[in-house]
Amino acid sequence: MNNRLLLLLLAIAFGLIVLPLCAERTNKAAPAFLSGFWQVGIISGVIRDEDGNGVAAAQLSLFQEGRQLSLISSDAKGGFVFRSLPAGYYDLHVSVGNQEYLKSGIKVRKARLSFANITAHNWFIPKRPSANWEIAPGSIYIERPIPVAGPYAAPQPPPYEPEEYIPSMPSRFISPINHELAPLPFNLNTAGYTNLRRHLNNGQIPPSNSIRLEELYNYFDYYYPKAAKEHPYSVSMELAPVPWNQKRDLLMIGVKAQDSLPIATAPANLTFLVDVSGSMATEHKLPMIKAALLQMVPNLRKQDRIAIIAYSAEKAWLLGSAAGFETDAINAAIAKLAHAAPIEGEGDISLAYAVAREHFIRKAQNKIIHCSDGDFSFGPSFAKLEEMVADQAAYGISFHTLGFGMRQYRDPNLRSLAAAGRGSYFYLDSVREAERAFSRLIFKGSQIVAEEFRMDLCFSPELVKAYRYLGFSDGRNGAAEADQFNFHGINLESGQSYTFFFELIPMASKEQIPGLEIPVKGLEAADPSQKAVGIWASYTDPDTGNIIRNSHAMSNAGKSFDLASERFRFASAVLGFGLKLQAAEANAALSWPLLKAMAEKAKAEDHDGSRAEFIRLIDTVARLQER
Repeated sequence: MNNRLLLLLLAIAFGLIVLPLCAERTNKAAPAFLSGFWQVGIISGVIRDEDGNGVAAAQLSLFQEGRQLSLISSDAKGGFVFRSLPAGYYDLHVSVGNQEYLKSGIKVRKARLSFANITAHNWFIPKRPSANWEIAPGSIYIERPIPVAGPYAAPQPPPYEPEEYIPSMPSRFISPINHELAPLPFNLNTAGYTNLRRHLNNGQIPPSNSIRLEELYNYFDYYYPKAAKEHPYSVSMELAPVPWNQKRDLLMIGVKAQDSLPIATAPANLTFLVDVSGSMATEHKLPMIKAALLQMVPNLRKQDRIAIIAYSAEKAWLLGSAAGFETDAINAAIAKLAHAAPIEGEGDISLAYAVAREHFIRKAQNKIIHCSDGDFSFGPSFAKLEEMVADQAAYGISFHTLGFGMRQYRDPNLRSLAAAGRGSYFYLDSVREAERAFSRLIFKGSQIVAEEFRMDLCFSPELVKAYRYLGFSDGRNGAAEADQFNFHGINLESGQSYTFFFELIPMASKEQIPGLEIPVKGLEAADPSQKAVGIWASYTDPDTGNIIRNSHAMSNAGKSFDLASERFRFASAVLGFGLKLQAAEANAALSWPLLKAMAEKAKAEDHDGSRAEFIRLIDTVARLQER
């Protein structure tokens, strides 16, 4: 009898272990009664403290695509196990006392054991106080009692009260022997252009310190070539003499991400954080925010998720969180937005992160979009806000800012928060501009095509005496290098395009730059066929996790400006427009008639009318300066 029982047990073991493995290796279907045993996987591991000891009673939450699947505690030795998991990717959130950690992208395969051991080191972060809300996050619009305000009759301050800006001047020239590689500072910011347009349309010359060159020329679409199949982006490089200074060259670099297929677009997890404090009670602020949001709602897809949060004086209200197809509920929440809402439901801005984390979607857009005038005269210190958005950006929730209005407008705050949160900064001077910004920020970037995407520029010291990036610098001593050489990689999103301008002093030029170290090798070593500019690129494939590297190069054979492409000539006009408004170029050749002629000759196909509008702005600023 005992022998028969032993044989029966061996047969069962053979059926449970050996047959599934054989079936998997031979790709043959296994008996139906065994199929469930190897169609699932396991996640197991140990939580240890800094001394290597097991941590008992740690709270572990397992998520997949933002949904919490299981909540368990570690055993007396710190061990844990999640069983019966379908193949896929999972995120594990661990809480130990007042600390927490998120381990993302744990891969589970059929009939396999995945390990997720965690040790408390620097990657443990302080657990932030949970938001205090009266309704469960994610509830479908159980609104708080926020009354709709009456007409906006708040006292209006005098026109054009001084607004705050970070002083911006072009970077200074750098020798290629001092800095061999220059990272390309990717961002989608266009606030500088629309803010400039707002000033000119109101009959005012914009403050020179509000002009950021890259936010001007990046406003326009230059229709770069589509990406080839080998890499998820294309690179365009073009070199020609500076129209207003023939001793120097302009290098224009364009990068365009591949477009995503409609069937492959990933859902978006959007959290709109709306400032309803007293400073927002003017016609160009909160009413425009509401109009912009209402215009966006019909473009939401059914797989998208949107939350609306209002905040004022350290108080926050979750107006609702719903799927993209629930348009009536979303519109109702937008209608509830009103300035100076009553004090109820404490929660500060961290409420937005709590909601965004709850609905986190792996390999998709997880964005907080902050609508404000940048006037943070209440709540946490600005340094704490920056720290908060930087921490969460590292976990995949980016922070973007939309600026509204005039007077009490604090441009530095909005720009700094977007930079800390690895996001973008837009200024909306009209509802029409809101449509353009949302298209670029949300609907074009519906899919991440490359993670930790980075490009480094390399100049030949035999051909280039010096170079400078014609983009943002805050004007402090050494700030050009600090901004230019401390850039992290980005998540490259589908459909996005970026433009960069560098000014080069060729080795053949007699121009001398005080304090600049000149390469020992001179013209004798220069070869017309030699590559003057190289680009080293690296990124992580979001599907495989593989790190991919490649390079691009451009020869020293530049062309005359008149023979350059239309995109190059038009973008150069926009660049010159910004330089002249900055008063950074003491050059009589840089004139409004020259810039207008350049723009008109390169206008080409103007699909959205933005190029014609730019030409009109040149006339406007020329007329204002003649007064």
